[in-house]
Amino acid sequence: MKRMLLVLMGIILLCSGLSAYSGGSGTSGDPYQIENLNDLAQLSAAGWPDWDKYFIQTADIDASPTVGWDGGQGFTPIGSWYGFEGSYDGQGHIIDGLFINRPSTSYIGLFTSTEWCTITNLGLTNVNITGYNEVGAFVGIHQGTMNNCYTTGVVNGSQQVGGLVGRNWTNSHIDNCYSLCSVYGTLETRGGLVGHNYHAYMNNCYAAGYVDGSHWSIGGLIGSNSGYAITDCFWDMETTNQASSAGGTGKTTALMKDVRTFTDVAWSAGLSSPWDFVDDPYDDNDSADIWNIDDMRVNNGYPFLTILFSPPDTPTNVVLTIVEDDVHLTWDEVPDVINYRIYRSEEPYPEDWGVYYGDTENNIYIDEGAALVGKYFYYITSRY
Repeated sequence: MKRMLLVLMGIILLCSGLSAYSGGSGTSGDPYQIENLNDLAQLSAAGWPDWDKYFIQTADIDASPTVGWDGGQGFTPIGSWYGFEGSYDGQGHIIDGLFINRPSTSYIGLFTSTEWCTITNLGLTNVNITGYNEVGAFVGIHQGTMNNCYTTGVVNGSQQVGGLVGRNWTNSHIDNCYSLCSVYGTLETRGGLVGHNYHAYMNNCYAAGYVDGSHWSIGGLIGSNSGYAITDCFWDMETTNQASSAGGTGKTTALMKDVRTFTDVAWSAGLSSPWDFVDDPYDDNDSADIWNIDDMRVNNGYPFLTILFSPPDTPTNVVLTIVEDDVHLTWDEVPDVINYRIYRSEEPYPEDWGVYYGDTENNIYIDEGAALVGKYFYYITSRY
């Protein structure tokens, strides 16, 4: 009998929303802890009253198993048509490989919709998300505050589709966010970052992912914009394949990878106030160091959020030997890098090294041939 009572008590606790996750009690001082994919699924299934509580993510989460969930429909978005009203702080972590395939359902993303919620410090990487209307990697319809967030992957829908948010709703704020997602739609109103911005605000954001199609309400950053300020936001005209947007300023890829675009007010068209970068370049005199840019080692040269990235370690214990016409280079492996870049110069401290060779291995042979006559300096970096 005692065992039966314990089981029943456990069922009652789950049904009442008093679920434990990986810790916490859901208050601002003791938020629920989302540590793994099971916790994330529990949040999706919890319903009210959990959807107005406080949450923190305490580790990176591999969401790739969601590709096999729910008969191929993948992850069930958090919230209902009424929306998530809580606070979710990613604390500088990512959710990788989130899969959702619900082409006949609207309000699709990690969250269906949000109602005066706060989402901060979270990256969604390698998403594969398909919905009907109001589709975004983070939120279908967003009403609240989103800060220090980014996305990569693919987002598909019909209309009001964005790499970050499908529709940014009345009086909402999206600040210090970016998307590298490819965005596809069958109708109209889609953008690299936001499909439709309706009486809401966006500040210090950018988009650089491909945006499919051409239409008056399809744009590199925003598909359509109904009033309110879009300040100091940009999109890459080359990678998005879009020459126009309902807000923001279009730049070439080279300019999108130049810190002056985001910090030199007199030089950069479309910039009214400098973004807050590490080392305070040009007109930037803030100290929060929200953004950084690191040539090609991090985020393919685009600006990145410091809370979500740290530059990779520099390769150590580099050994160079000559084997006939080859230069043989070895070094200690750096964990979790995309590849290594090898630079060569005739000077030890040139103004511009220039990329000379790239490889994924830490044990390479470079055929120099006749170039071996002379003195050369090699410089090796690792890249995320």
